Amino acid sequence: MKLLLIIFTAIAFNSSAQSIAPQKSAHNEPINKELIVNFMTKFEMIYQPDMNESDLDNYFNFMTDDVVDHHVAYNVIRSGLAGRNKARKGLLKKAKNSIQYELEIESISIGTSTAVVVYIEHAKYIKDKKIKNFKGRTIQVLEFDDSNKIKVMRRYQD
Repeated sequence: MKLLLIIFTAIAFNSSAQSIAPQKSAHNEPINKELIVNFMTKFEMIYQPDMNESDLDNYFNFMTDDVVDHHVAYNVIRSGLAGRNKARKGLLKKAKNSIQYELEIESISIGTSTAVVVYIEHAKYIKDKKIKNFKGRTIQVLEFDDSNKIKVMRRYQD
């Protein structure tokens, strides 16, 4: 009986060890910090008062055509080209009310096909004819396809 317990424990340990072993990536290039920082730079640009269509194109170039963008705090989910077009219109409108926007990256964690970016946002904007200030911490989870394009983006306010 003791021998069976030892064998069972060894099999269970071996199975769990294999399941946590690093998996080979199907990505052409590994996801890296430079890719994430470049994306976050484009993300910051689309919230600037002088943002333009070119800035939006540069931002959306990091994503697949069928990207799912989920802003959890506001229960907003946009996906596909229709979602992208709606986001584009909303961002252009938002830029007209933006005075200043900055983000500061706190940390970046990179997995095989995911990345988690934690950042602090500072925004100054006009709403209801009044100047508003916002400062908040956001956790952004990015999931990538095999060509390192973002296919899912989830934002959580902390």
